[in-house]
Amino acid sequence: MILSGQPEQPRQGQQHGSRLNMKIDLAICRIITAVLLLTGSSSFAGDWNLLTGTSINDALSQRSIVYTTASSPSQTFHADGTTTYVEGRPSLGYWKVVSAQYCSQWPPSNSWVCYDVYINSVGNALRFIGDSGELWQGQYQ
Repeated sequence: MILSGQPEQPRQGQQHGSRLNMKIDLAICRIITAVLLLTGSSSFAGDWNLLTGTSINDALSQRSIVYTTASSPSQTFHADGTTTYVEGRPSLGYWKVVSAQYCSQWPPSNSWVCYDVYINSVGNALRFIGDSGELWQGQYQ
């Protein structure tokens, strides 16, 4: 607890809680991602293959995906490098392929966030996995 305005120091032999919690959270995200990749789900059965370079561009350009979340948002990837994400109201962003990853930017942020992209063996679904283990999965519309 912080009462004096100074961060609480860990007790002798104890790691700093927030750093430890962050490491545990990251490890749990990686484990969950690995389990999801290995087990799949019945609606997205089959093997998943990592896409790279032009394969990512081919999988996304002029295509739309509906994500598998409760609100079923959709995203369209336009050939000119713009992308439209619709969850209630549309949001316009940008996308590009950098090396072996799909990257997106959503104004007003100037930051690009990149993901590995996997396609299922049937060719009707994609998975996007971020560096910290977050997973987005969707099916072609």
